[in-house]
Amino acid sequence: MTDISRHPLLKQAYDVCQAIEQCGASVQLTHAVCKAGDLLRAIDEHLHPRQTADEIEYFSQAHVHTVGDGRGLRRILVDGVEFRDASFADSELGIVVAIDQPCRVMPGTDRIVEYVVMGDVRVEPMVT
Repeated sequence: MTDISRHPLLKQAYDVCQAIEQCGASVQLTHAVCKAGDLLRAIDEHLHPRQTADEIEYFSQAHVHTVGDGRGLRRILVDGVEFRDASFADSELGIVVAIDQPCRVMPGTDRIVEYVVMGDVRVEPMVT
């Protein structure tokens, strides 16, 4: 089931489905509403791609840390230097992805500029 509140395009595509439904009943209109529903699902998949089983397995490993993984706040250190704006860390592979500061957006997109740091990665839980 598509959560249309997650993006304005999903709401708009849903509204198209509802408008077609209100046109009455015919084979052509049923075909049109099915196509509109397929479009709604495709937009949702494009905006919110689902993880594969391999990705789910990888991201659930203890040495992989991401923002919002539910394991609390942590300090990320690479070669002893703390990275406060890290969005991803793999302590086994020695990789950290951090957000450029000041935060910048890639021109022509809505993607935040990030960079990769490699070295001896240590992750420590933060005591609050």
